[in-house]
Amino acid sequence: MRSLFQRSILLLLFAAGIFAGLQLPGFARQYEQRVATRLAEAELALSGFQAIAGQFHQGDIGRLIKHHQQSRDATFAAEAETIYALWKRVAALRAEQAALNQALPTRLVHLALRGNREILSATVNGYSNVVPLNSYAVASGLIGGVFALLAGLIVFTALHRLLSFSRRHPVSNEGSNASSYADSHAGYNASNKTRQSSADAANSTALASTEHHRDALSQRISADD
Repeated sequence: MRSLFQRSILLLLFAAGIFAGLQLPGFARQYEQRVATRLAEAELALSGFQAIAGQFHQGDIGRLIKHHQQSRDATFAAEAETIYALWKRVAALRAEQAALNQALPTRLVHLALRGNREILSATVNGYSNVVPLNSYAVASGLIGGVFALLAGLIVFTALHRLLSFSRRHPVSNEGSNASSYADSHAGYNASNKTRQSSADAANSTALASTEHHRDALSQRISADD
């Protein structure tokens, strides 16, 4: 049985998941609107150059860019970069718009993995809370709630198993501590024995030296007599 605290947390996660899931269709819709707006602006900026390409280069914008690049006029040649940037932007936004022309789950996966980061950031900053009352929003909310609930259950289960394992295996730590204490104690005794042996050797050397001096002194006294 889960505690009241855990059940409360799981209910909060489920509610938060539902709320977040309900926002996803509206967020995707606002993202699509921003893509469409930026595409219209980019196409309008490119339309003049596209008309020139149609008049002199059979509508091939690439030939127009190449013509600008090969010009001896520095200003005219530098304009090629502007035309190329506009052309690439239009192509990228058209590809993004085509990717969004899918079912909602596919669109959401695209936004999460390959969405335009600049437009995503602008959508998040300018997002207005709108919950569309349709089957997609309801399904998205329920899926979000279930995912949040499963995530909470996984976290609580992992924590419970971790705590149970630590309670069932307390001896390993004690044994490790005892082993460490025994090793350190044995090392301490060995060090003491080494120091004691060194001290005994030093005492024996000093005693032998004293006896040698005493014998030498006795012999000298005998010689004087």
